Parts: sequence; structure tokens; C-alpha cells
Amino acid sequence: MRERGLVVGATALVVIAFVVVVAFLLAAPASPALPAQHLLSQESKPLALVVFRPDISFATAVRTTTDLGLQPSGLPCPSGVLPDGTSWTRWTPLLDARWFAEQPVLTVQPTPLAPGNWLRRLQAAALVLTVRTDLVVNCPAFGSGSPPLGTVVTLGPDVPIRYTQLTFAPGVGYDAALQAISNLGLRLANPAAECTVAAGAPSPWRPIGQEASFARAHTLLVAPSPAASALWPAQAAATPGVVAAGMPYVAACG
Repeated sequence: MRERGLVVGATALVVIAFVVVVAFLLAAPASPALPAQHLLSQESKPLALVVFRPDISFATAVRTTTDLGLQPSGLPCPSGVLPDGTSWTRWTPLLDARWFAEQPVLTVQPTPLAPGNWLRRLQAAALVLTVRTDLVVNCPAFGSGSPPLGTVVTLGPDVPIRYTQLTFAPGVGYDAALQAISNLGLRLANPAAECTVAAGAPSPWRPIGQEASFARAHTLLVAPSPAASALWPAQAAATPGVVAAGMPYVAACG
């Protein structure tokens, strides 16, 4: 996997930070029925470290978090700073199934489609041991200057919301497709619901997984997260198993 050393090193930093505080953690108690919540406003996007039970598969962990409107995320560590003070981050793939088999941990962030009580829901999930949001991450040292020629950088926090539909080959299952887009920093999307969030009148929340529509049409509707690269449309179109990629578009909220 390209940039694998950087991905493993970054993940190791999160695990180290977790080990330091693990003695203070208790498994969250199971919760009874959780009330319906409105969609999360885009102002609050903490990074969460999710530790799963050792018997939970990688596919189940990714599906559980994405169904909840969460997106696998890289560490909030810049790779450099431009002369004007703007930071930039080198893009790396976000998922590693082999690493998860050794350390069943994912770092995630809420998307605009996450429920307001996403943290409580995640803590109440039977397959989750612990969830931490008060993380202290020691980022590697970085210098000033522009990215080296050929460096692929992330979109960053001010990512423009553009949507595209990806069509997968018949032999590609939902979990494989979901992992492929999540690895690129793309998230499951719902333009209509996101328009209501932008208008300040979100609808009651419901799971955002696209299992049913994927079973019918073998497609996923996606949008880039801040961890996606500036080349995400080309990367998505070139992803193994993708047979067609629609032209990215902006939702017409009216």
C-alpha cells in the first residue's frame, strides 16, 4: 500500500497515546433505547479513538462506524507550513486491515450525517470496548515551505462538499466497496439530508448506510472528507472494482 510506512507510524502514535491512558478507562455501560437525535452541526468535529472487542472483524468495525455517520480519519498532524502560515498535510491511505487485526482500533470523526449523540451511541455499542475523544497526539516535527513536487496533499478542514456516484463491478461486495472509499478519505453522503443541516433544520437521524441501494444498483453516493486528497476524483475512478465514476457536483439546496 502506498505510503504504508507513514500510515502505520501514524496509527502507532494513536495507539501509544491510548496505552498511556488505558488504565483510566472503563467500558461504557450498555444503554437502553437511545432517543432520536438531530443531525450533527458542522461546528463540532472531534477526533475519536474507538477500541473494538478483539473478536470484531475489520469489516464490521468499518461498517458500524460509517453507518453511524462517522468517517475513518487520519491524525490531525500537519506535514508542513506555507510562508503565509497555512498548514498542509500529506495524504496517506486511512485503513489497514492487517494492522487492525493486531490492534482493533479505528480513529474516526463525525460527518454532517452523524447524530448529535453519536458518541453515546458508539459507547453503547456491544462491539465497542472504549471510546476516547480527549486525545493528546504527539505529532512529528515539521518544517516550513511548500509541499515537495509530486506530494499529494489532503483537502483539509475547509473541504468543499461535492458529491459523486461510484458504480462497482458485480463481484464487489458492500464491505469491500465501503472500505475502498473510506481508505481514500471519502464518506457516505446524502445531499438532501445535508441540505437540511446547512439550512439549520435537520431531519431526525437515521442510519446512513447504503446497503439497500448498493444491493439494488451496486453504487455508492460519496463525498470527500477533510482527509481526502486533492486528487480524490481521479483516485476514486482508478480504484480497483470501480467501473464508473460520475462527475463531481454540488448539491442544489433550495
